[in-house]
Amino acid sequence: SSTGARYYTSWAGTARGLPSGGGDLLVAALESSALRCDVDAARAMRGVLNRYRLDGFSNDLVGPAEWAKRQLGAILPFTLTQGPRGLTPVLWPWLDSVTDSRWHLQEGPGFVGGPTVTYTGGGGASLVRVLHSYCPATGEYTGEASASSRDQLRGRVAASLLGGRGRLQTVETRLIWDVATAERVARDRLLVGGTPRRTIAYQCDPGVYGAGGRLELRVGLPFVLTDDRLRLSRAPAVVRRIERAGERMRVDVDLRDDGLRPAG
Repeated sequence: SSTGARYYTSWAGTARGLPSGGGDLLVAALESSALRCDVDAARAMRGVLNRYRLDGFSNDLVGPAEWAKRQLGAILPFTLTQGPRGLTPVLWPWLDSVTDSRWHLQEGPGFVGGPTVTYTGGGGASLVRVLHSYCPATGEYTGEASASSRDQLRGRVAASLLGGRGRLQTVETRLIWDVATAERVARDRLLVGGTPRRTIAYQCDPGVYGAGGRLELRVGLPFVLTDDRLRLSRAPAVVRRIERAGERMRVDVDLRDDGLRPAG
């Protein structure tokens, strides 16, 4: 201003500001977007994401879908990816029950596996910090939640396998004031990024597994995998990546049968 005074807007996080569920916010953002979005997919996951209570405001000049990707995608367990119906939100499969998988794929003609199994890079996260309750007057976060792999036996075993190479992951968000939500986000991030995963590449028949095919695969799809070459029988898995070039289609699959994770 002409007097040199500084003004700012602050979200107090008081009882008068009712928190909103993360699922409601995602649906509202995609409904408001001018981009083609799969709003039905967002509605289907509304109940899961509404367990995360969010407050706040935005003064950025950004489209609703981009805002959802930047702000919600940074803290909630979903990924925005291109699908047959446009921009599609996909829940992280690592947080659901492996028994939810309804697809059973078997290695063989039309779904041929590569010769090797690789591991995702990185040493994994051994500690996750979530900084929340932002104060614009000081430019600092006044709340912190954390989750450590050493807080539980399964995590301590994972840390020992990594040889102490686990890293610190810090998440900063201006949308969380609820302590329980911050703690849930920290636990989610630790569960997803705590240990490297096994990945297998498959060459697939695009007429069967490609867009419009009888067994169309999509990124994020959970299923169970049988591969006699690798002695896998109905192993929980998820589609990690799909690449298509003409009549060639490669699908990278992450296994979800890590013995250090809960079975369901």
